[in-house]
Amino acid sequence: MKKAPFITFEGVDGSGKTTLMKLLFDEVKKQNIEVICTREPGGTKLGELLRSIVLDSDLPVSSKAELGLFLSSRMQHIVEIIVPAQS
Repeated sequence: MKKAPFITFEGVDGSGKTTLMKLLFDEVKKQNIEVICTREPGGTKLGELLRSIVLDSDLPVSSKAELGLFLSSRMQHIVEIIVPAQS
């Protein structure tokens, strides 16, 4: 089975990233190409927890702390999802 290239979707909240990602994911799967669909922040157990703090919490989080949470989620995502998928 062929692997898909690394593709990311960027945009502001509500711009349709998730909808577009799902459409592309379904199309790539139909072509028998190995594909992983994930998100940031999130994608891992730690990432999902951090996502809930950043996006769904009423906790007051400073902008610098929020940056740290995003970067922590990204590093965990790279280690657990992206690097293993590339090998």
